[in-house]
Amino acid sequence: MLSSLFIGTPLFPLYGWRGLCLDIPQKSRCSTRQSILGVPIRFELNLDYATEVPFEESVSRIGSSFEGIPSQLRGLEVHIATADGNLETISRDLLAVSADLGTINDGVAEVAPLLDEYVRIVTKADDLIEQTQVSLSRHLARARLVVVVAMVWMSLMQVAPLYLGWELLMGQRGE
Repeated sequence: MLSSLFIGTPLFPLYGWRGLCLDIPQKSRCSTRQSILGVPIRFELNLDYATEVPFEESVSRIGSSFEGIPSQLRGLEVHIATADGNLETISRDLLAVSADLGTINDGVAEVAPLLDEYVRIVTKADDLIEQTQVSLSRHLARARLVVVVAMVWMSLMQVAPLYLGWELLMGQRGE
């Protein structure tokens, strides 16, 4: 006769789990006994549980460690409300900043063609200035030549009266 009936297959063989045992009146390998609806059921985990602190005491300690938490959480309610308000303010401010960044981005997009036009105008002005300098140099050279010729002509025109004045001064012409 079967001593126990396994329901399921070993799902966790590394941990030694063997499944759910239905106890039939003979001795079985299952170690935890329980009865559900009059059917005796035992669970076998195949683990040796021999700790220094009993399980009930561990659970009791854990439960007692949670005793002050509700009042501490209630005390944090004011701080959480303040943080919530601050987060809402930050959210609104970030939305405003994103809208401002969109406006700035649009402005920068409008400036780019203007900068291209400015560069074109400055390049054209630079070319015109260079052409003007070359043209002005040629015109100044011509003007200098005209002034020099005019001065030479003026000085040549003064040679005859100077000669006559010299002759009169020295008195040698009529003698």
